[in-house]
Amino acid sequence: MEDSRERLDAAREEMSHKLTVEQDEFLRRFQAGMNESLDQKLGESQEKVRTEFETLWESWRKMNAEQQAEVRNGFHKLGDEAVGEFRGRLENISNSWMVATVTTLNHQSREVIAKIAATAEERLREASAEVFAKFGDTLRERLQQIAAGFEKGQGAKAGGG
Repeated sequence: MEDSRERLDAAREEMSHKLTVEQDEFLRRFQAGMNESLDQKLGESQEKVRTEFETLWESWRKMNAEQQAEVRNGFHKLGDEAVGEFRGRLENISNSWMVATVTTLNHQSREVIAKIAATAEERLREASAEVFAKFGDTLRERLQQIAAGFEKGQGAKAGGG
């Protein structure tokens, strides 16, 4: 009996050892299979994520480019509007300066013309007065000469006749 017991214990131990070895082997194969499956699924997932990310990235770049173009167009429009507004202001300022300048020049030219006219009038009066004074002197001299000649002629007629 004891012999059977020892054999039974030996068989049980051998069976336990085989079972442990088979369990270990099964566990290794299971882990290897799981690792391989996990690696495959992880690779597929990474590829899917990469593809989705590239699509998302392209979409974002396109959207970003469109927004930048829209912002640029907005800036150009604002710039054009600002230039137009500034041009209008400059024209208004220019027109008001032109009106002010023309008014000032008109006023100054009238003053200058009035001074020139007054000076010309004064010189004309002086010249006329001088001409008339000389004419008067010349006329007086001629009248005196005529009167003197007339007196001589009268005196000769009175003494000789």
